[in-house]
Amino acid sequence: MKPSNSPLRAATRLSTALRALGDWPDPGQVVALLTTLEAASEVQPCLRPGCSGTCTWAGRGRPMLFCTAACRTAYDTRRAELVLQIELLETLLHRLPSEPARLVAGDLAKRRWELARYPALGRTRPEGP
Repeated sequence: MKPSNSPLRAATRLSTALRALGDWPDPGQVVALLTTLEAASEVQPCLRPGCSGTCTWAGRGRPMLFCTAACRTAYDTRRAELVLQIELLETLLHRLPSEPARLVAGDLAKRRWELARYPALGRTRPEGP
């Protein structure tokens, strides 16, 4: 690699290059970076765990999070099931003797672990796929 007289030329990642520009970068430098380094992807995986589908950036409107309406429904349904199951198991856990409580606690931990893959998306109204 050739030595560089500019931190921007030496940078290979957008975040590094943007930090090198400082607090008040020249807009032309920012545009140049966006066209030469790490172009933002126009395709992302569907958010439903286990789905191999993809979502494509449309360029306007609300970005797709799920590849199909069926994936969105499956995501919402599974997330709601996990939340309810966790609430019920947490309530039950405190009423059980130690041995069954240990088994329930293990199962509860696995359900919380799975729920971490289904974050609340903060939607206020239903949206299309």
